[in-house]
Parts: sequence; structure tokens; C-alpha cells
Amino acid sequence: MKAENGSVAPTMIFYSTRTWTQTEQAQIRQLAQDMGIEEAKVEELFEKPLHPYTQALMNSVPALGHELERLQAIPGSVPNLGQFPSGCRFHPRCRFAVKACAESMPSLTARAADRSVRCFRADEIAAGAK
Repeated sequence: MKAENGSVAPTMIFYSTRTWTQTEQAQIRQLAQDMGIEEAKVEELFEKPLHPYTQALMNSVPALGHELERLQAIPGSVPNLGQFPSGCRFHPRCRFAVKACAESMPSLTARAADRSVRCFRADEIAAGAK
């Protein structure tokens, strides 16, 4: 799949409706602004998501062989298109949000050759913050 700027884009993209295809590289994007928030090899992304939105999406998917009464929902309301909160679009619904999240959008930061995340607290989350 080619992006408008001619670069090759990953073929696995998660939106709010969770579209899944098979590939080696995955990208999590927020549909509202089509903004990449996490990129990683699929296996790494599933084993240890680093963005709270990615974690919330993964936690809302039922595991085969495990019965649940309810799936885990992402708290709060999805903002109306065009009426986004300041800073990180996910901060009002994020359990890791701090003041900086409401004030500015974090940049997509490389954590490894094939791993990037857009979150001020990615290091703490990677270290196991709950």
C-alpha cells in the first residue's frame, strides 16, 4: 500500500473498528486524524503495546478459549469529529494522562529500528507502569 507521499505504508492498520490483516509490521492510527500513534512488528505490538490507546484496543478484544461476561471497554466518549481535545487526542480517556498530554501533541518517537510510539509516558509504560 502506498501513501500519498509515495512511501510504502504498512498494510495492517488498526482503527476504532479494528481492521486486521496479516503482515510483519503493524501501525495503530487514530481514525479521527489518521494520525499514527504506534508502529511496531506485529508480534511486538501484540506482546507489549506501548501506547495506552493500543493497550485499550488489545484489552477490548476477546481471547479465544476465555469466557467473559463483558469485554473491557475504553472509558469515556469518543470526541466529535472536528472537536478534538487539545494535545494528545486520547488524553481525556487515558489512565496514564498527565498535564503535558493536554497541553501538546507528543511526537512519534523511535524506540528501536522498527518501533515508534507517540506518548509522553512510553518509557514508564514500557517499564510496566499500571
